[in-house]
Amino acid sequence: MRVKQSEVPESFKMLVPVKVTLDNNRVTRVRLMMTGKELTVELPLYDSEPDDLLFNDLRSVLCTVKTESF
Repeated sequence: MRVKQSEVPESFKMLVPVKVTLDNNRVTRVRLMMTGKELTVELPLYDSEPDDLLFNDLRSVLCTVKTESF
């Protein structure tokens, strides 16, 4: 997963929740520590391919989310 952010200083840090939906409607969440302008992370290994990823699903961070292929 790659996350880009704009209009923040390089020193900006924020924990952002990501909802991971797996097969059989199982859900798990991870928190990413956002730092700098761009962050690339590998998600934990799961027992199945994720069906969906939803960045900031709890809307706990003030932001606009745009999804693009990586």
